[in-house]
Amino acid sequence: MSNRSTSPVSGLAVEALLSQRPELWKASQLGQAAQAAVRSGFPELDRELPGNGWPRNTLIELLMNRPGVGELRFLMPVIQKMAWEGKTLLMLCPPHEPFAPALQQYGIPPEAIRVVQARNPADRLWAVEQVMKSDSFGLCIAWLPEAQQPARTDQLRRLQMAAARSGGLSFVLRGAAAQYTASPAPLRLFLSAASPQHVRVELLKRRGPVLEKPLIQQLPQPRAWLPNSYREALAHPPQSVQKVQHEAVMDRSVLSAEHAIGAAQRRHATVSRQRSVQHD
Repeated sequence: MSNRSTSPVSGLAVEALLSQRPELWKASQLGQAAQAAVRSGFPELDRELPGNGWPRNTLIELLMNRPGVGELRFLMPVIQKMAWEGKTLLMLCPPHEPFAPALQQYGIPPEAIRVVQARNPADRLWAVEQVMKSDSFGLCIAWLPEAQQPARTDQLRRLQMAAARSGGLSFVLRGAAAQYTASPAPLRLFLSAASPQHVRVELLKRRGPVLEKPLIQQLPQPRAWLPNSYREALAHPPQSVQKVQHEAVMDRSVLSAEHAIGAAQRRHATVSRQRSVQHD
C-alpha cells in the first residue's frame, strides 16, 4: 500500500489561479472583473463592487418595489459618462418615456439615448437578449416584463450569457418579488428610497462576502453635479462632424434593437397564425 500523501495547494498557486480566472474568488474577498470596471459615481459603492465599479460582460440586476425610487438618478453618473464618451445608450421598454429637459439638466443630450418599446412581454425578453448579443451598445438598461410572473431562470441565464459576450454594461430592472427567486446574474442590488435625495442600496448578491449593512447614497443633482468641462461644452456645442460620427455609432445599435423588436413581433404574429390554423 502506498504511503504517499498529497500536499496541500500552496497559497501562491491559489493566488496565481485567481489572477488568471476572474470568475473564481475567495469567499472572504471581493472577486475581480474580467475587464476594467466602470466607476459607478459613488466611491463607497465602488469599494464594495468586484473590480471597484460596474462590471462589463455581466448581467446586473437592479430590484425595487416600484419604479421611481431614484433608479435613473442612481444610474445617471454612468449614463452621463457613456454619453460624454460618445457610446451608444439604449433603454429597452421603460415604463415611462425619459423626460428630455431632465436629461439636459444632467448634461445628457436627449438624442444620445434611444428608446425601444415592445408590447408583448415574450417579445420584450427575446428582444433584450438579441440586443445584448449584438454587442453594439455601451450601456443597455432594460425593464423586464414581470407584472404577471417573474422571468424564468432559463430566460435570465440566456440574458447573462448574452451579456457575457458583450463589451458594454447590461442592466435589467426588476420588481421586488424577484429577490425571492434564483437568478444567474452575478450582481444583484435592491434599491429603495431613503429620502428624496438619497437611495438605499442593498447588495443581494456579488462575487464576494455578504454585505449585511445597506449603503445610503446621495443621488446626483442636476447641473451642480456636472463637471466644469461639460458645463463649458454645453455653452459651446461640439462641431457638426462629431455629432454626425456620434449619430453613426448610435444608428448601428438602434438598427440592432429595432431589428430585434421587429423580428420578435413577426415571430409572435407567425405563432398566432399557426395556432389559429390549428384551431380551425
